[in-house]
Order: sequence, then C-alpha cells, then structure tokens
Amino acid sequence: MAVRRGARWLALGALTLAPGLLPSAAAAEPPPEVANPHLGEAIRHIEAGELEAALRALEAALTFPENTNRILVEVYRNLAIVYLYSGDEAGAYEAFARLLNIDPDYTLPPHTAEPVAALFERVREAYAKGLLEPVRVAVDPIEATPSGVPASLVAVVSGLRPDMHVRAYYRLAGTASWNALELEPRPGNRYVASLPAFTADSGGGRTQVEYYVEVSDAAGRRVQGAGSALEPLRFAVLPPAAPPPPPAPPPWYENGWVWAAVGVVALGAGA
Repeated sequence: MAVRRGARWLALGALTLAPGLLPSAAAAEPPPEVANPHLGEAIRHIEAGELEAALRALEAALTFPENTNRILVEVYRNLAIVYLYSGDEAGAYEAFARLLNIDPDYTLPPHTAEPVAALFERVREAYAKGLLEPVRVAVDPIEATPSGVPASLVAVVSGLRPDMHVRAYYRLAGTASWNALELEPRPGNRYVASLPAFTADSGGGRTQVEYYVEVSDAAGRRVQGAGSALEPLRFAVLPPAAPPPPPAPPPWYENGWVWAAVGVVALGAGA
C-alpha cells in the first residue's frame, strides 16, 4: 500500500482510535484492542497508513477464539474503515452490516470522518427499512441438571443464511479446552443439541458447566451468539440425591414378641 494513500487517510481524519473514544467497558474488562491482540496490531497498522497489513490483522482478529460481541463491533468498525479507504465500498457496507447485526444501537465515535459516517447511516437505514435481516440468537437457560444426566440445549436463531453454522461450545468449569457440537435445526427457527452428561464432584464441591452458542460464517468468523469463551453461560450439575435413611425400628411396645412374652407371664400368674 502506497504511503501516499496512508497520508490521504490521515488527512481525511478517518481515524478515531484513541482509547478514550472507544466505547467504555466494564472496569474488569480490558479494552478490545488489548483483549484481542490482532485488533491492537491492526490499529497500529492503520495509524501508520498500512492498510494491507491492517486488513490481514483484522481478518485474524475476526477468528480470535475469545472474541466477545464488544470486541467484534470494534473489529468490524475498523474493518469497514479499511475497506472503504481501500476502495472496497461493498466490503465496508458488509462490515457495518455485521457490526449493527451485533449491536443495533451502536453509535460511531465522535469526529468520525464524513464518508465513514455516511456509509454507516446508509446501512442503519437499510436495517430500519427491513432491507437487511439481522441474525438473532436466544438461548433457553439450562437449569441445574442432575449428575449423570445429559443437558438439553435449545436456541432460537433467526436471519440465518445458508452458509452459516450454529454451534455450541462447552466445557467443565476450570478446564482449558472447549468441546464443540453442531446444533440440529427444528421447526420454528429452533436449534437443539444434547450436551453430554457430567458427574458432580464427589467431594461435595460445586460442579458447573460453561457453554455458549455461536453463529459463524463459512470462514469460521463469529456473526452473532449468546455467551462467549470469555463470558460463557453456566449451569450447575447437582450431586446424586442421598439414599433415603433405613426405616426406624418400631417402638418396643409394637413388637409382637413383647406382647407374647407379656401373655406368657400373665398366664403363668393366673395358674
């Protein structure tokens, strides 16, 4: 990418990337460009006017396994800017469409360059007029499940395109690796799966399973979801019910042998 194009980029004031201009995050959460190192790399390339390198970093940022919706909106915002100033307006339009699909109420940072803001408003209007159908995911919370019993997962997904997949990711809380399985379609935009049975901690500790549902495109990039690897949903695994205590022995006065003995004594006394 020519340096001259980078200079034009900066002159247009398209970059509004200072941390203070990014949407505020919860105090415990790092900024998106820190949480996703590929996004941080892309921002550095953008600031240097290196759009081709920025695009490669943003493509990597989209497949970062610990993306949350908060991170993804910033990835797509920067991707739209890079596409637009690289001459790919269609790519920029699609990036903004995916951003608004994740967060319909998103607003651009102050002082965003006019060409970027104008395209963003076009995409927002298309959603408002129903010209674009957003992908939406809602998951029925999994209630506490008995030990050794599979858990039923039900998600309602709308706006799904033919090249998209609906997958669930799950793991025992405290373990590192996620397991994945494809959800099966059912009538009424419902997608279902059965998570395998987990065994409750025999020591009496609290056993939890973490999970999330994700819609991804053909390239494996997250489009929408409920929960994430960093912010998973959870349900508890209940320990087996304690066996009922053995029946208490009957009181001594209800024992037949007691009354039999009393009868013998009474007969002896009568003799």
